[in-house]
Amino acid sequence: MANITDDYNYEDEGLETVEPCKSDGANDLGAQISYIYYFMFLFSLVGNGLVLVIIHRFERLTTVTNILLLNLVMSSLIFMSSLPFQGVYMQLSNWIFGNVMCKIVGSVYYLGFYSSVLFLALLTFDRHLAVVYSLGAQRMRSQRYALLCCAVVWLISLLTFEEKMETTTFDYSNYSYNYSDGELVGICDSDGVNYLGAQISFIYYFMFLFSLVGNGLVLVIIHRFERLTTVTNIFLLNLVMSSLIFMSSLPFHGVYIQLSNWIFGNVMCKIVGSVYYLGFYSSVLFLALLTFDRHLAVVYSLGAPRMRSHHYALLCCAVVWLVSSLACIPSMILQRTFYYALDDTTLCQEYPGNLMSIYAIHLRNSAFYIQLFLFLLFPLIVIVYCYMRIAITVISSKIVTKFKTVRLIFVIVLLFFISWIPYNVVLLTDNGGKTCEEIQRRGYAEQVTRNLAYIYFCISPIFYTFVGKKFQNYFRQMVVKRFPGLKKYISVDQVSRSNMSTKSTPY
Repeated sequence: MANITDDYNYEDEGLETVEPCKSDGANDLGAQISYIYYFMFLFSLVGNGLVLVIIHRFERLTTVTNILLLNLVMSSLIFMSSLPFQGVYMQLSNWIFGNVMCKIVGSVYYLGFYSSVLFLALLTFDRHLAVVYSLGAQRMRSQRYALLCCAVVWLISLLTFEEKMETTTFDYSNYSYNYSDGELVGICDSDGVNYLGAQISFIYYFMFLFSLVGNGLVLVIIHRFERLTTVTNIFLLNLVMSSLIFMSSLPFHGVYIQLSNWIFGNVMCKIVGSVYYLGFYSSVLFLALLTFDRHLAVVYSLGAPRMRSHHYALLCCAVVWLVSSLACIPSMILQRTFYYALDDTTLCQEYPGNLMSIYAIHLRNSAFYIQLFLFLLFPLIVIVYCYMRIAITVISSKIVTKFKTVRLIFVIVLLFFISWIPYNVVLLTDNGGKTCEEIQRRGYAEQVTRNLAYIYFCISPIFYTFVGKKFQNYFRQMVVKRFPGLKKYISVDQVSRSNMSTKSTPY
């Protein structure tokens, strides 16, 4: 590759010097609208998934139209699978996935693009045959004709995008970026914050063990006494899974805080960070989903069964996992290890040293707004609104224990506020431009509020399960069966899977 930094005097050759065209404005616009790529990917995944489910359940895959439609869905999904990578590329104006992925994503993009256009043309031609030549079209519109046409389309698309495999990445290794502004800045001492973190790090291990036992107990009860086909149990099962995913990262964070040194390597730094945010984000959304489901069951008890279907629950869960996974991308890109020479320690945190600062800022800003709107304000509004409607419905009903139910609702909302809001407020405050003393105070606040939030996520699946009398009774049944001597001290209602009441109650 030619050295692009060689000096060359254009005036000696009588050539006119041209000022380089800056594309900062275009790059900034691309970064701002890159979220559309993520939205299109999500919308396509849900929409095309719905088409596949409908074709599988209600249609025959042997008809020409359905064969062509199925291939169109496949080509659309192939094309859309490249959009998250393109979105990150536009957002950063920097390709970070390597040369091999550059070739793969480019090829997938054009394969899906070309085949989608051809399948749309084929579907249109097939409809033309079915309508214009309705009597004689049956001979032409055979299954073999459809399969042959599909094979030709895929072959043409594969041959057409072959030249796109030449796409590659360029390493501008002769360029350097100076992160120093020449000013010596005093280092803010964080020993006090680190010491506090080390003292309370044992809480991480306790929460991990408590969550493992508690969520394991919830899984056992659901498996032994409940049906996994109900909407509430599907949401509850996914909440348990997200809680376990989140809690699996805590032992690593506990060791990190205790030692003030990351000892697990760069790969584990990215994995643990991604697992942490995946469990964190999905837990919040599943809590909001469970609340909304209870709102439907209580406030709209008559019309709720149609809305609270098995397919609706599975679709909602798939969307939550997908959104949570996409929201982890900024953290996964920025999270890495780096050596801090002054303390002779390795840190694992967001470090934009491998990115141009302007792109790191865009990425951090996107993560900031995603967390603010999608994982703080949205679940907060849903939970407060739904529980207010539930409380109003219960108060106006003839339920004997309605005041006890309202009190329980108040406790749930209050717990959410106390544990979840302070941590997010601290996270969303910026360290930039603050004094060392203010940064230290923020560090102490983050240590305390973080543990409050973690405790909430640790107990939330267990709490949401055992506030219901039915699950309390299941637990007592298990205890009595395991320890028969306690039967005279514990009252148990014999409720089996087959005769479970399906009546909707708030708790």
